[in-house]
Amino acid sequence: MAAKTMQDLFIHALSNVYSAEKQLTKALPQLARASTHVTPPRFRL
Repeated sequence: MAAKTMQDLFIHALSNVYSAEKQLTKALPQLARASTHVTPPRFRL
C-alpha cells in the first residue's frame, strides 16, 4: 500500500507502533520469567 497523503503515512506509522507495543506487552512476562533464571557469569581474575 502506497501512502497517498501525510495522513495515510501517519496512520501507517501509528499502526506499526501499536503493533510493536502489543508484541512487547505480550513478550514482557516471558522476558521477566527468563531473566530470573539467568545465572550471572563468573569472572576469572
